Amino acid sequence: MKKRALVGMSGGIDSSVAAYLLKKQGYDVIGVFMRNGVEVEASNQKSCCSVDDAYDARRVADMLGIPFYSVNLKKQFKSIINYFVSEYDKGRTPNPCAMCNRYIKFGEIFRYAETLKCDYVATGHYARIQDNKGTAQLLKGIDNKKDQSYFLFDIDRTKLGRILMPIGDYTKSEVRQIAEREKIPVVNKPESQQICFVPSNDYRNLLKTEAIRLLEGPIKTTGGRTVGKHNGYQFYTIGQREGLGVSLGEPMYVVNIVPEENLIVIGNNDDLLEKNAIVRQINWLKEMPQKFDCFVQIRYNSEPEPAVIEQTNIDSCIVSFKNNVRAVTPGQAAVFYSDQVVLGGGWIEKSRFKSTEKS
Repeated sequence: MKKRALVGMSGGIDSSVAAYLLKKQGYDVIGVFMRNGVEVEASNQKSCCSVDDAYDARRVADMLGIPFYSVNLKKQFKSIINYFVSEYDKGRTPNPCAMCNRYIKFGEIFRYAETLKCDYVATGHYARIQDNKGTAQLLKGIDNKKDQSYFLFDIDRTKLGRILMPIGDYTKSEVRQIAEREKIPVVNKPESQQICFVPSNDYRNLLKTEAIRLLEGPIKTTGGRTVGKHNGYQFYTIGQREGLGVSLGEPMYVVNIVPEENLIVIGNNDDLLEKNAIVRQINWLKEMPQKFDCFVQIRYNSEPEPAVIEQTNIDSCIVSFKNNVRAVTPGQAAVFYSDQVVLGGGWIEKSRFKSTEKS
């Protein structure tokens, strides 16, 4: 009897090829499109959950000859939007893709898969799931430039054995070649680069519409000198250089955000360098000792850095980097790797020694 796989289809090339590969491998494939309830006015905006995307996903399903469903997850996506806005309001920088993966793609969709009696849930992520002595583990994708394992650290590890990521064994160019060879309808579709619920690609517009109090406040140097004004600390993130409106004769960056004082602190590049971070709400994908060496990635598209992890309790740790690391950003994920294997990860609370006293 064929194993049944529910494939999240976004209408893009990656998830379309994932569905094709699984069917070719002999799975009983079902496609599902997740509607987030966000209206996209212009068809040329590169979202991934628009009406046009749903149409494209259905075209691919028809071409592959597989059943296709569209699921309204507006309410569930609203919780992701609320998290996104709340993090900026706390002076943090959110990571909505990681949250969506845990609670939507490998949360709600898993529950939907149960109703369809599916054995697996599959996606078009550039990452891999491999068996290691009877235990499933998450690995980086083969294509280092497209690897998306960073966004997958928060998956419930009990579900790893029921997840398929068929394009993780391919490079992006190979995936495109497959789409061209098989004449998959979306082969020439541009990639979506935006957050799916921010199709304008300007998150500030979303913050303005979500009734956040955006108040003018001071911009100070690390020495405490007021050098400018901002129109809302929520519009800034650690490491930001553009849009400060300050000229001090050298490049200046946001080095601290203090919501309770409505304050932005700026400094030079050296002020962004850290050697420690506190990480909380850790999701372990493997059992690890109380203290160990690994590589830690603190943002997407950054290189993992060698570090020592020291667990302080069941879901918190101190990360001690072996080299200076630039712009450790609260709200972003710190993901732990051993070579290609994802060990787990958590949410950056702050650098170990940084506090509002720095301002």
